[in-house]
Amino acid sequence: MHGGRVAMMLARADWCVAGWKEGDPVLRISNAAEAGARVTLKAEGTLVGDWVPLLEAECVRHLDVRRLVELDLAGVSFVDREGAAMVRGLIARGVDVIGASALVNALLGRSGTS
Repeated sequence: MHGGRVAMMLARADWCVAGWKEGDPVLRISNAAEAGARVTLKAEGTLVGDWVPLLEAECVRHLDVRRLVELDLAGVSFVDREGAAMVRGLIARGVDVIGASALVNALLGRSGTS
């Protein structure tokens, strides 16, 4: 199951990220829904630092097998410069970003978008 794979990736990432310690920013990625060629990935936490390539890899994995990816950022409280650039790149590749707060939309350079 894909959701289990994501959880396993997070578990491995927790101990693999050099210098990670209790209290550091964390990003949880879950497979919220999957229907045919469409998948919804839900991100929760802060999209910063070493978590940026983890989310990108999970989105790209689905894009590479021609799935439509919907990225739910409702649970994301902050995005750093690298995270914002990565999300903009995913949008350019056809990823549909939903649920982002006004702050996250502003950090992504989007306005009036959910």
